[in-house]
Amino acid sequence: GVGPAEIDRSKPSMDFYSYLERNGAGSNLKRVALAQFPISLPDGGGTFKIRGVVALRKIKKGDPIIDVPYELALNLGRESSDPTLPAAALLREYCDGY
Repeated sequence: GVGPAEIDRSKPSMDFYSYLERNGAGSNLKRVALAQFPISLPDGGGTFKIRGVVALRKIKKGDPIIDVPYELALNLGRESSDPTLPAAALLREYCDGY
């Protein structure tokens, strides 16, 4: 089963939140946060955590969950096309910067 979400307050996450604030996406931080979700495997097989987004308040049907300003959006191709190649190219370019 899935346990309660643990909000991620690590330095990288806090840096990401600051980045969102500086770039016009701070309103998202009132609705959602990065979190770890503990998953228990059946039959005592142990537990592990997956990373995701948790709602901080009730979000009504039709309300935005996350708003991404145009300047922060990534273009990974047209809808219904496979984003694998553009995503790999973006990751390669990102990693080359380090």
